[in-house]
Amino acid sequence: MLRIPLNRLSQSLWRGAAAAALALAAMLPAHAAGGGAGTGGKPTVSAKTYDYYLSGSAANMPPPMLSSQLLVLMGGGNDVDEAFRQMIAKARGGLGGKVDVVVLRTSGADGYNPYLVAMDGVHSVETLVLNKPEAANDPEVNRIVSGADVLFIAGGDQSTCIANWTGTQLQRTITGLLAQRRIPFGGTSAGMAVLGDVD
Repeated sequence: MLRIPLNRLSQSLWRGAAAAALALAAMLPAHAAGGGAGTGGKPTVSAKTYDYYLSGSAANMPPPMLSSQLLVLMGGGNDVDEAFRQMIAKARGGLGGKVDVVVLRTSGADGYNPYLVAMDGVHSVETLVLNKPEAANDPEVNRIVSGADVLFIAGGDQSTCIANWTGTQLQRTITGLLAQRRIPFGGTSAGMAVLGDVD
C-alpha cells in the first residue's frame, strides 16, 4: 500500500469521512465519466517521465483553509458525479471561489479533464500521467501536485503506484497536502486501493 502516515486524530477523522463518503456514494446515481483513456488530445507537456494535460488556467487560485477533511473512495466502474461535486464544494469552503483539481494516474490520458472542468466551481483540471518512477521525484510534478485544491488518483494498476511512488517526494507532497491544507482527496479502483492507511 502507498502508506500515507497519519496520526491517531487524523486517522479518526479520515475514517469518519470515509464512512460518510461511502454511504453517500452508495446512495447516488453513477454515470460513466472520466475514467476512460482520454479525449485523444495531445498532452500540454510531454516529458520523458510524465505527460501533463491542462484544462482551464494554469494559474493557481488562492485556496481557503479547511477545518476538516473529505475522503472519497470509489470502487471503480462508473464515476459518481455527486461525489466529485462534494469534493469541489468542500474545497471551495463555502466561499464561492473556484478550485484547481489535480488527477494522478500511471496510465491513460486526460479522461477526467473535460468531465471535471465542466463542473461548477472548477478553475482548472491538471492530469499528470506518471509514466516512469523518476516522475515522482520531479520538481515540476511536485509543484503541480502541491497546488491542488482537490486531489484524485485515477484507476489503473495499484502495484505501479506503490512501486513508483512509495518513499518519494510525491508521497511527501501528498502527505503534506493532507496534513497542512486538509484538501479533499479521493481515488477510484486502483486509486482507492493504494490508500492503505486510510481504511
